[in-house]
Amino acid sequence: MASLSRLHNICAIRRIFSPPTKLNSVTVRRWISKSEGKQDASATVPKSSPSISNPVPKNWVSWGFSRNNYFDDRFYVHVFFFFGISWALILSSWIIFYYPDLMKNEWAHREAFLELRRREAAGLPLVDPDYIPASQMKLPSEEQLGSYEIII
Repeated sequence: MASLSRLHNICAIRRIFSPPTKLNSVTVRRWISKSEGKQDASATVPKSSPSISNPVPKNWVSWGFSRNNYFDDRFYVHVFFFFGISWALILSSWIIFYYPDLMKNEWAHREAFLELRRREAAGLPLVDPDYIPASQMKLPSEEQLGSYEIII
């Protein structure tokens, strides 16, 4: 309920469609009574308080968007944070998630399964022992190997 009562003070639509200006100094509210004694509902105008007549805080520190106008500064900082933070996070997440596979990892995985299926259907071994012909392999001589033990 408290958030519903604050909606009257927010007036986001008015802020979006009109340039930032001073807030109205008089707010009119209509109170509805359910008591038996007084049955008429009348509009009441609250007495002028310091927060309504002068909505700019006493020790105002600018966000850096407008050093002279409190309302411009506040409006532009909200716009900046909405677009700069919210949209940047959503848009960057979307781009990263739907970015194409540049390293071709998924393609190589699919191609390997297709090759295995083809070899199984043809009755060939999964990995050919003569993948590289023996005549094209250059192996080191016994003198170059020295004392290294070769385990096959």
